[in-house]
Amino acid sequence: MNGVDRNLFVKSINIDGKTIASTSDMASYDKGPVDGKFVVAGQEGLDRGGALTFGVPEEYFGGAYVPPPPPPPSKAVDIVVNAYGTSAGGQAAHFKLLVDGQVIGDAKAAATTTGYKFTADIDPTKAHTVQVWYDNDASVNGVDRNLFVKSVSINGHNVAVTDSIVTYDKGAVDGKDVVKGQEGLYWGGALNIKAGTDLFSDTPATQTPVPTAPTKSAFYVAADGKDSWSGKLAAPNADGTDGPFASLEKAQAAMRANSTIDTTYVREGTYHLTKTLELTSLDNGHSFQNYPGEKPVLSGGEVVKSFTSEGNGLYSAKLGTASSLDLIVGDVRQHLAEKFAYDAADVTSGWHFADAASGGPSGWSIRSHGTDVTAADIQPGTLIQIMDAERLGDTLGTIASFNASTRTIMLKNGASLPFAEGTTYKLLNNAAYVDQAGEFAWRASDGKLLYKAASSGFASSGVEVPRLDTLIKLNGASNVTIDGLTFKNTTTGGDALLLTKSSGNHISDNSFLNVGTAIKLTAASSNNDIAHNTLNHLAESGIEMDGRSNGNSIYGNSISNIGEVRKAVSGIIGTGVDNNLISNNDIDHSARYGISFKDYGGTTNTVNHNNIIQFNHISHTGLETADGGAIEILGRSSVDTGMVIQGNWIEHANGLATSNQDTWLYGQKGFGIYLDDMAGGITVKDNFIKDADWASVQIHGGDNNVVTNNFSVIASNKEDFIRIEWQPVHGTAGDPHNNTITKNVVMGTLPLDDYIELLSANDFVIDNNLVYNVPKYGDHDVIGKPMFNNAYWGDYSLLPTSPAFAMGIHDLAWAKMGADGVAAVGLEHFWDGV
Repeated sequence: MNGVDRNLFVKSINIDGKTIASTSDMASYDKGPVDGKFVVAGQEGLDRGGALTFGVPEEYFGGAYVPPPPPPPSKAVDIVVNAYGTSAGGQAAHFKLLVDGQVIGDAKAAATTTGYKFTADIDPTKAHTVQVWYDNDASVNGVDRNLFVKSVSINGHNVAVTDSIVTYDKGAVDGKDVVKGQEGLYWGGALNIKAGTDLFSDTPATQTPVPTAPTKSAFYVAADGKDSWSGKLAAPNADGTDGPFASLEKAQAAMRANSTIDTTYVREGTYHLTKTLELTSLDNGHSFQNYPGEKPVLSGGEVVKSFTSEGNGLYSAKLGTASSLDLIVGDVRQHLAEKFAYDAADVTSGWHFADAASGGPSGWSIRSHGTDVTAADIQPGTLIQIMDAERLGDTLGTIASFNASTRTIMLKNGASLPFAEGTTYKLLNNAAYVDQAGEFAWRASDGKLLYKAASSGFASSGVEVPRLDTLIKLNGASNVTIDGLTFKNTTTGGDALLLTKSSGNHISDNSFLNVGTAIKLTAASSNNDIAHNTLNHLAESGIEMDGRSNGNSIYGNSISNIGEVRKAVSGIIGTGVDNNLISNNDIDHSARYGISFKDYGGTTNTVNHNNIIQFNHISHTGLETADGGAIEILGRSSVDTGMVIQGNWIEHANGLATSNQDTWLYGQKGFGIYLDDMAGGITVKDNFIKDADWASVQIHGGDNNVVTNNFSVIASNKEDFIRIEWQPVHGTAGDPHNNTITKNVVMGTLPLDDYIELLSANDFVIDNNLVYNVPKYGDHDVIGKPMFNNAYWGDYSLLPTSPAFAMGIHDLAWAKMGADGVAAVGLEHFWDGV
């Protein structure tokens, strides 16, 4: 007014003696009309009018938070009704099974005794009433329709109908004509079983039965075998003249030579391979399987035992060939020695900050600080690992030169990303750095491996130095089965099991431990089944596909601890592949992605079409990198891909970067589902996403994406449900268009500023979403509690009274999520193992 602004300045608020600044992460400023459409971080000056909002957790209001009671114990119990019936008038006897008055299912009784199985979720700590209710008793033309119940099995406990806990309520089931239990329900009515808690407890443990020995003709490989024997016996005979083979190669040759035998069983033991077993078209239809009940191990490691103590916990052993990045002791990956102290519990430890090159950011050099690096650090075999400030990935290689006066470290081989201010690095593999238990390095001066042990006990069993890149390679093979084997101790940079030009193969129930990448499919390796494998402690990625490896089914796998050496990794990754199904995998603790599909655009021919990512359980991703997602799709060709991301459970999608001020940035650019660099034509539906650092779903320059019926739980003002932004480095192709975000459920764990972040988002639809503890954005958004069953205890299924149903939002397929949901999804029809 008259050139004078009327303004309000809010410094802070105070709740019960606790001060919260207006610039706190809890504060947000909704400018102007307070409609949730122009919300920024909290600030002191409210120079545009509007409202300063503080989302304050319970502890600020005094008293301990009282959580809701835990859900009652629940157990899926099988109830089998063994019954038969007589028909009348063309109608069979019909009955319902009820537990505590709730109908579990129904059936029509066949003319011969049949077991009718029902499954009920019950509290096993309480007694329950089980009823078999015969509800269509009749006589037609002098013929009686009747139901006869022989017995009822409850959780494996058989209950005879004449048991003392069984009664028969005749006729109207009104409790007025109740007699002892009997088989014939001649008057209709219900058998009532008063089932005590003893019937719902687990059945007594029984000894694991001895696995059945194979009966089909087969070859055998055993640690005590000989390649001069026939290989047709599972164990050496009594006089030691015949028995199993000693090597996989001999069994391979034998199957090639004998058209009547197509299976080799591998007996318990560890087989140290010195060369890759390569299977070709000559091996089509052949199988390598574990002997039933046994766990054979294939190792690519050289066993080293001849250690000499050098004092202070240091031990050395002469090697014929230099060690590299890997050392395994007692099935545990050891730590390549680094100059600076590290703590396995802190991923930032050991990294030191560097300056950009004197001429500006370069992929060829960095400058160390002060005297962090000296000429003594540059020894034969010394390596350097560098991560750019955004920590998109790591560069690992050798040092070409070091200039102490300018502090410049030159790399022998450059990196694709320039190293700006805030870059971090480690110096590795110098024997002088071996000063913490578990560290090792190659000492070039005397050709020895140097290792600092926690105790001397390791020496008797020795260590393993991984030497082999690949244990088994399928090259142009089809219909090969690899089942029940354990793959261990291959090199970083290698693929423990490699399929090239190989299709229609079955890889199931194998374990991979301390390998580089566990499984790789390349050069059009298509229509393979990769199922029920366990992958753990991976130097790089879990399962990788490229080169138009299409139509593969990857399901029911457990993939953990991904990227223990390299950091640009993923639990499952595809580049230039189509029509693959990625379903029901459990993926956790990844340095970067959980699942990723990469299209690098240009002339790379890496567009990914029509892949389905469904019902996976993904947690704790982005632990050492930023700008990533639990599920990430890169789409630089800017085409609609037809991909579907549905039914996944995602939580703890993190991000970690560094600043040009040499500080660590936690919670940086972590996304639940990340449609990156023009990824388009993707349907994102029916997913549950919680605790994603920046956004549950990020659309970065892509077009024609649909985001619907997802459930998102957000917990801070920097976290949004949906984020749409342009990707300016790609010009107009990086402008997002026609993205639709409707019918989602978004819940803030406390009052938050908004659920959207729009940065040059162009034309889009965000509407008809159910939101709680955040302002509505769309005109038809509904504010209301989603009515989750018990969110505090992790049950986010909807109660029947949820307002979501009236909006056309349906509940999620919770029982189908994760590896345990394979059967519910019906995937085993692809291949049911061996």
